[in-house]
Amino acid sequence: MTDDPIQNLKSYAEDLFLRSKDEVSNDREIMEKLKDKMVIIKETSSVELIFKHDSAQITVPLYLIGKLIGHKILGIIDKISADTTELSNNLHIPPKALSRPLGMLLNEGLIEKAGDGFQIRAYKILDFLDSLGEEKTPTKFRPKIRRQSKSTTKKQKTNVVKNNPGEHLKSKGLEELCGFIGLLEEKLRKILFVRENDVTLIDTKFIDSKSTKEIQLDTSLALLLLYKYVFDLDKCPSMLLRKKLQLMGIKSLVNLTTNLHKFPEYVIHDAGKVGSTDNYFLITQPGENRIKAKIKKYLGGDDNENQ
Repeated sequence: MTDDPIQNLKSYAEDLFLRSKDEVSNDREIMEKLKDKMVIIKETSSVELIFKHDSAQITVPLYLIGKLIGHKILGIIDKISADTTELSNNLHIPPKALSRPLGMLLNEGLIEKAGDGFQIRAYKILDFLDSLGEEKTPTKFRPKIRRQSKSTTKKQKTNVVKNNPGEHLKSKGLEELCGFIGLLEEKLRKILFVRENDVTLIDTKFIDSKSTKEIQLDTSLALLLLYKYVFDLDKCPSMLLRKKLQLMGIKSLVNLTTNLHKFPEYVIHDAGKVGSTDNYFLITQPGENRIKAKIKKYLGGDDNENQ
């Protein structure tokens, strides 16, 4: 096996279907269907299949197929199955909302029970992928945008982007962030990298927290601060924040919401309407001040005082 996960997928495609009841003649066709829809995140040892679907009856099987690939082919995932808690946390669907689609998927025979969790039936994968239809073009960055009510006043309006913002975000530069923190742009660029529709922390040594909870808190605060001041994103979708934290190697994200709930003075969790899978995180003024102090301490001084 090589160090290239994509090459491993091509070389060991047949291993994916060791549990198949039929001949493995469909292996290449299945891998061909998946090759343009697969995202392998090395930092978090995970495989994502990107399709334009929001239904749990679609996203659950896709998630389990990704686990099967990561386990059987890449060897980067310990087990094939996923329990309700894992599915809920990673797909951002309330556990109660998973009961019905899981029952339907079990009845259809697409998934099966595996211990306390569920796993995909490998020989059903091709039929499942075919059922999605060619018109469902995969997309990684095509979110819906929550529109403001006409009755909402200008003062009450909050910039909200649903799910993964991607191309709907547009950087307005670092000027406002520099003014808030009190540092020159050249200093801030030592710890972050801004693209037109994304921002990445390239140096997190300013986060001097020790416990897992505080590391999650301060890293989240830093990202929320950046999205607010660089992109005017007042409410950050939970999915976007989690993906960013995953890529940064932050651990125990299964407990992220629980841990952030312990710091209501710094961050607010907006769970949305009852039954909705949309939820967001907002940074408070004390939260902004907390992470601002850490950044200034690390980068040194207040450039505004020297101007």
